Amino acid sequence: MRIEGARDVVWRAILAVGGIGSPAGSCLWHVVGWERSLKEWALEQGWSGRRVSQEAASGILIAALGALEAHFGMARDCDLSIS
Repeated sequence: MRIEGARDVVWRAILAVGGIGSPAGSCLWHVVGWERSLKEWALEQGWSGRRVSQEAASGILIAALGALEAHFGMARDCDLSIS
């Protein structure tokens, strides 16, 4: 049962970022899940088989991680003011 529970948590997280076919979902699946480098994903897999620049890939990954943070309720109020 633990395996099914873990699978469900991962699948809901992928859906929360737009699904496996979205740029964020694809990036998370390959880079975080399969531990491929961001460069490998950008040049070889990319989004729906289309290459993306490394700069765009970085933005996609950052956005995906931010969406996961919100999905899992881990965002915290931060004081970003400069003292």
